Amino acid sequence: KDNPAENSINLMTAVSAYYDGDFNESVSLFERIILEDPSNSDAVLSLARLFEESGRLSEAAELLKSGSFSSETNNQNEPDSKDSNRTFSNWEDSALPLFLSGNNKGYVGKTESLIRNITLNSRDDIEQKKSQMDELSEMLFFTGWAYQNSGETDKAIYSFESSIRIKDYFPLSHFALGILYFKNNDFDLSEKHLRTALKQDSNITQARPYLAKTLLAQHRLKEGYSELQRSMAIRPWDRETEDILTVFERNNPAIIKEKEEFTAKKRISSSVPKAISITDGRDSMPQVRVGLAEKLSELFIKTGGDFIIISRSGEQLLKGNNNQIYRIVFNNNYIEIFSSDNEAVLTVSKPVSLVYDNPFLTTLIFDISHSGGYQSAGQEDRAYRGRISFIPFQNNGITIVNTLPLEEYLYSVVPSEMPSSWPEEALAAQAVAARSYTLANMGKYEKRGFDLSGSIHSAFYRGLSGENIKTTAAVEKTRGLVLKHDDSYLNAFYSANSAGRTESAESVWKMNAPIIGVTDPQLLFKTNPPSPSELTRWILSEPPSYSSIPPFYYKSSYRWRIIVPREEIEARIGKDIGTILRITTRGRGMSGRVNEVLVEGSKGNEIIRNDSIRNRLGGLRSNLFIVMPKMGEDMVPQFFIFAGAGWGHGVGMCQTGAAGMASEGFSAEEILKHYYPLADLINEY
Repeated sequence: KDNPAENSINLMTAVSAYYDGDFNESVSLFERIILEDPSNSDAVLSLARLFEESGRLSEAAELLKSGSFSSETNNQNEPDSKDSNRTFSNWEDSALPLFLSGNNKGYVGKTESLIRNITLNSRDDIEQKKSQMDELSEMLFFTGWAYQNSGETDKAIYSFESSIRIKDYFPLSHFALGILYFKNNDFDLSEKHLRTALKQDSNITQARPYLAKTLLAQHRLKEGYSELQRSMAIRPWDRETEDILTVFERNNPAIIKEKEEFTAKKRISSSVPKAISITDGRDSMPQVRVGLAEKLSELFIKTGGDFIIISRSGEQLLKGNNNQIYRIVFNNNYIEIFSSDNEAVLTVSKPVSLVYDNPFLTTLIFDISHSGGYQSAGQEDRAYRGRISFIPFQNNGITIVNTLPLEEYLYSVVPSEMPSSWPEEALAAQAVAARSYTLANMGKYEKRGFDLSGSIHSAFYRGLSGENIKTTAAVEKTRGLVLKHDDSYLNAFYSANSAGRTESAESVWKMNAPIIGVTDPQLLFKTNPPSPSELTRWILSEPPSYSSIPPFYYKSSYRWRIIVPREEIEARIGKDIGTILRITTRGRGMSGRVNEVLVEGSKGNEIIRNDSIRNRLGGLRSNLFIVMPKMGEDMVPQFFIFAGAGWGHGVGMCQTGAAGMASEGFSAEEILKHYYPLADLINEY
């Protein structure tokens, strides 16, 4: 206690154990520090955070009480006396472990006096005390949840509504109200709040099945059916919604038939667009093979002009002209092509390709499914430049591959990955990063018949449908510019929002790539890496950075909350480990992103690593999160509450940060140098 230098070393040793993945050792070290110095607030709050994460809720409550971090001894909105620069947080309140442990009445009893004193009418006061009011809004949310668990629906609704009146941007409160109003048969209000929740944060995918049921309850059957289908595209593991969809289709054949007829008419009325611009030297530059879809049993296409279908050896098998509609079927390991009058015009067992002599012509492919399992999942009619190949895979359906020149591929990738309305220098940086990433990954999916996926697994590629004149100009402006390291193309990863700190490729994927983590120059931390307490406060706050400059960022991608039912994680996890009892993080990168988690179940354990964490734990936006369980009366987790920062893997360029930097006057070269400091910008052609 009397040796600050030694205390600092001990604290960093405990923090290092936490980041290295030795969770239990970190807990022991923090306990030792507190024994020697009970007034060490960082150690107290860090240990309480680890206790909460691992379900040791009564110990967390006692620790927070002893450290005077309780709403009983601190006004919820007054600075902590131990550190006047730190504001108090609900997540550091000794009352919260009561709620998490299922003691709903105990939690309400400790918070209701504060809630009674909330003034909802003074907007000026709210603006002056934004951070404090945000804390009160969150407290009202937890209080509403506690009332809901106690069966006091009216008080729950009042608390959630009060939370929103203080802070309208609170997607979880809107979601909770949507469910409560649905259960009260107030379907108009249910729909209103569910739609608001999804508008504020589309990643709250649990709202989608409720929205579908709300629409069906209002007898809006077509809308409800569409929402059920979208729910299944986003949540393919959701057996309950699948059952509802199956029953609906069985009971409503007229709606199914009407939709099929509409789709058939759409194919006839749709026009095939022509490309506006093509790149110079297109035949001499690299050709990219993009996998558009796999495992298809049937698809429909429409031709944009005079074409031929050829075999892999170049033999002409079929020719035709514009506006020909073909149905292509996988049948007994053969590809069968049928004309619009259902006449079989070609049957082959090997890959075939549809090609045009005119480079401005495109092929329209109907109802391309994309982003399955993610909140952006859907179907879209898309027109594609270049060659379209159809590859039969034995017992596995048809794979569609689009082959086209690199620069024309980028015409679509850049605006599909970054809004074309963003600053010109950000678009130029995106074009260089995408070009470099493409060249570094050529042939990655060779065994599946293509170089890169047309989905978010490589780069989002929408064909001609995604092109924009502004981004085409950015591609042409940077033509031939690539990032290299030691004469090799840089695997120039990028993600939507880094939350202000990026991570190394080695940490996220154990990949030996020259991409290191960088921190936004506006962000400062007391220690590096930050302690569990400081990391928690940073994740829960919204500090200014280039990744949070309006209008280029979404609030739900910079900082987010999501509550995932235990059963949903059990369904997503892909392995029967019984009832999940505990989820703890085991190691973090320097940016705070989780390297792996230990999921402990009644039948066994499962370790989830790297990028799969996001999907298997409930569709999290990033690995930069903290987690705590919400117990039921049996002290088994009912839910897991995640608070997180950023959207995507966080490696390489932050796209939102690039836009923010560009808006502040940084050039594309400066942006690239910030996010890829070990790479060189080279003009290849």
